[in-house]
Amino acid sequence: MLNNIHNQASILGAALKGLSARNDVIQNNIANADTMNFKKSAVDFEDSLRDALVESYNDGGRFDQSKVTATARFEKPNYFYRLDGNNVDVELEMADLYKNGAKYDAISTGVMNYYKRIMSVLR
Repeated sequence: MLNNIHNQASILGAALKGLSARNDVIQNNIANADTMNFKKSAVDFEDSLRDALVESYNDGGRFDQSKVTATARFEKPNYFYRLDGNNVDVELEMADLYKNGAKYDAISTGVMNYYKRIMSVLR
């Protein structure tokens, strides 16, 4: 049972770390929207989270949060739609920031509720 509790907390923590890294990259894209030749970046972590979940399920063991990596990559590095070579669309970035923030809020609310349930059981 304790292993299950640890796994759930680790999975939620890994998701929050990935979303936080994505938030940082989106904010960096917005901050550099007027920087000449700046190429926007994106963060992927869902695939490594999924792989780590499958691996822990197949092994019947503990979820290894260290196997979840939030990897930043240039998005369409050879594409630009402005004459200054920048490929950041602030409106799209703001929409992505909102969407990412909503996911972060939902998971962090889930984490708080999770720990509230644990505390109620312990009482």
